[in-house]
Amino acid sequence: MLNPMIAAGWLPNLARLVAEGTSAPLRSTLPPLTAPAWSSFMTGLNPGRHGVFAFQRALNRDLERTFVNATAIQAPLLWERLSGHGLRVGVLNVPLTYPVRPVNGWLVSGMMTPSEESDFTYPPELAPLLRARHYVIDLRVLKQERDYRAPEQRLALVNDLRRTLEDRQAALEEVLLPQGGDFIMVVYETPDRLQHWTWRYLDDLLSLSGPQPFERTPIHDAVEEAYRAVDAALGRTLARAAGPETRVFMLSDHGFGSRHTRVHMDQWLANQGWLTYATGKADVRKRLKQYMGWIKRFLPRGLLLRGRRAFAVNRIIDWAHTRAYSGVASEYAIYINRRDREPYGIVADADVAALRREIKARLLELVDPRQGQRVVRAVYDREEFYQGPFTDQAPDIVYELAPGYEPTSEVSPGRLFTDVTAEGEGMHQPDGIFLAWGPDIAAQRLGPELGLADLTPTILYSLGLPVPQGLDGRVVREIFTAAYQAEHPINLGAETETAIEPRQQVYSTDDEALIAEKLKSLGYLD
Repeated sequence: MLNPMIAAGWLPNLARLVAEGTSAPLRSTLPPLTAPAWSSFMTGLNPGRHGVFAFQRALNRDLERTFVNATAIQAPLLWERLSGHGLRVGVLNVPLTYPVRPVNGWLVSGMMTPSEESDFTYPPELAPLLRARHYVIDLRVLKQERDYRAPEQRLALVNDLRRTLEDRQAALEEVLLPQGGDFIMVVYETPDRLQHWTWRYLDDLLSLSGPQPFERTPIHDAVEEAYRAVDAALGRTLARAAGPETRVFMLSDHGFGSRHTRVHMDQWLANQGWLTYATGKADVRKRLKQYMGWIKRFLPRGLLLRGRRAFAVNRIIDWAHTRAYSGVASEYAIYINRRDREPYGIVADADVAALRREIKARLLELVDPRQGQRVVRAVYDREEFYQGPFTDQAPDIVYELAPGYEPTSEVSPGRLFTDVTAEGEGMHQPDGIFLAWGPDIAAQRLGPELGLADLTPTILYSLGLPVPQGLDGRVVREIFTAAYQAEHPINLGAETETAIEPRQQVYSTDDEALIAEKLKSLGYLD
């Protein structure tokens, strides 16, 4: 998608970096989901070793899956390693960095922070300075207050995103960059939000699904200008922070594509006889969902969350007669109701392998009768992607769907497939982007061999620091010139630590509600 933007002249700063540096596709995690993806980047480890597989933890005895935060990541983060080597760091808006931990420098947490009223900065003295400049951690999209199918509301959303970008950039330049740093990292999430909420306008502008006639609207103009604003912000940051000896690394935690159909995976499991709904509760949940937009206007946030929990998908399942259940939207996963793991599990460990084989085989046979095509592109045992002490917490099966399809655990009696509404057409894809630029970086394009876990060891190597033994990622030496590689062998350091935060913190009820609201607006939760 960026190549057409560069060709159209939207991104002159990025175009220069691409022309002068190394670029490549960057493989995300499976699923290509924000929480495990950023955790893999920050640690250089796979989810089986850092402990984050989704936005939510495993099912507990209350049949709830609480949201993850920084304490769920069971390994040191890149900037913590840099701080330990005496480097001053600055980190802005990286997801899953709340609650903040001390660093040698400054840190402003990103996605999964409940609100600007939280303790979201280190040192704490930065927070009032940011609030005074109208700093927003993440734009809240309240679907019950706006109908984003209405053009004027969609236009307002794009303008709000751009305003948030500009306020954050001003705070970066006026408050944070003057703090200095040997290593500075900034996450611009505006493209992600635009792709979630305005994909069809990008499709029109860039002919992503082939040239099609369209009538250009103010929304099209606003989307283009928002991308131009992101590139301008990038240019300003580089001008302020990147001197002649600075190397620049860019990445995205995943790619993007269109979506048109939701696959109701719990319903499919029920149809196969592996999941049983509690009598009557599925119908009650469906009726409540029809009135939820009206209810949201009048109930306090905490009470609303308790009401949602009472009829959450996990609470309408008859666990005594359920052998498998699906993950939430965006998780692309099936869990076996294991006796030795789930709070009300019934499947003995000796029976797991056979059940998993049967589910995988039937998944590959799933066909959308409306399109006449197979829906599941590939299925995997969890051990094919996850290795480490936390693998037992992972879903038992992960899968990939055909382009345009996404899973949901939402109840839909009698229907396996439903259309995606126009308010959220963009969805994650596994291939993101990688870029390196600066002294001793070769000008080239590489193939699709790079993964998110490769970035931490590569950045450590770039800074002349020891690379811990036992990381899952590798040093991508081929981005550097041959002369640099010859003069700078890899210096291996001590073994990688895991399980550094045995006591994980959970959000308050009100904070859980805020997080849920944000994730639902992006399509990550049902």
